[in-house]
Amino acid sequence: MNEAKKLVHVIFDRGVDTVIPFSKTPGQLSVGDSIKAKLSKSKTKHGTKYQALTIAKSDEQASTNVLNEFSDDVRISNGLGFTSTDIFIDRNLVEGCGVEDGDIVSGKAVLNYNKKRSSWGWKAIVIWKH
Repeated sequence: MNEAKKLVHVIFDRGVDTVIPFSKTPGQLSVGDSIKAKLSKSKTKHGTKYQALTIAKSDEQASTNVLNEFSDDVRISNGLGFTSTDIFIDRNLVEGCGVEDGDIVSGKAVLNYNKKRSSWGWKAIVIWKH
C-alpha cells in the first residue's frame, strides 16, 4: 500500500503482480487482504505486464504462494529483523513489538520482490512476540 501515491501493489504469484489505484479498489483494503481479479496480460520491452480489469474483495484465504503464517526465532541487525526461515521484519515492526535478538515471534508474511537484490522473498506484515 502506498498511501502517498494512493496505490495498492497486488501480488498474485511470483512474476504476476499489478498496481491498482485506490479509486479502482472495492472499498478499503489492508495489507494481506484477499481479492479476486480478472487480469489482462501484455508484453512490453520491459517484460510481461498485468492489468486488473475487474476487482472484488474475496473471503477466500490467500494462496500460501503469496501469504504465509510463521513462528520463528529472530536475529536483529541494525534494527531490522530476519527470521531463521529468512522472513524480513522491517524496523517499524521490530520497534513496535519490542523484538530483540533471539526472541521468538509469530506472524504473517507476504511474498515480496527485493529490487536491490533482484530476488523474491518474504516480508512480515504483522508479528507478535511469544
